[in-house]
Amino acid sequence: MRTASAGRASPLPVAVVALKAVLVVMLVLVVLDPSWGNLEGKAPVARALIYPVVALVVPVHRLLRPSDRPYPWLADLLFTLSGFTDVLGNRLDLYDRVWWFDDVVHAAVTMCVSAAFVLLTLERTTSAAAVWDRAMSFGMTAALGWEGFELVSFVTRSAEVSTAYADTVGDLTMDWLGAALAAWLVHSQWRHHLPDEAYDGSPTPVSGRAGRLSRTRIPR
Repeated sequence: MRTASAGRASPLPVAVVALKAVLVVMLVLVVLDPSWGNLEGKAPVARALIYPVVALVVPVHRLLRPSDRPYPWLADLLFTLSGFTDVLGNRLDLYDRVWWFDDVVHAAVTMCVSAAFVLLTLERTTSAAAVWDRAMSFGMTAALGWEGFELVSFVTRSAEVSTAYADTVGDLTMDWLGAALAAWLVHSQWRHHLPDEAYDGSPTPVSGRAGRLSRTRIPR
């Protein structure tokens, strides 16, 4: 007998497509009028170029590396959310009106992109140490890249330059926390939804063909 959930379509594809569409519209409005998004002097054009690229990471990855597995909609959603959150936060002026918003966004965005990268590049049976390594490596590299972008594009020419050092250290701390949370959440979910037989001490698969080969049992 088919359960009620078996025939229910996943809302993720609709959410991803809608989120990308709204992001594009918001970025067009930002380019036409940076004040609409409260992004005057904060590299609005550069953001309008970077965020669509990030939102296309998963589709391009799937195009370059075709797979018979289901499309990774969750990873696509998480990558898209990273740019959408920043644009929406600036549009609502939350960065200036809510003192803790910047810290929360740094942790949340790094958690999203780190989790998305792990979901996209590792197998469900990957060890906790390997998930941690992948999440922290990608998350903190992305965080350092973003801080460098902000410094070069507008921070040195803004009123924030006097507090830039302390702010950057605080941001990177929250980024570290976000990457760590991503590693814990992804691995705990994988571990919770896999049978114990998947953790029988065999070599940990990484991805792709190597992962499939490592799961192949040798006849005895």
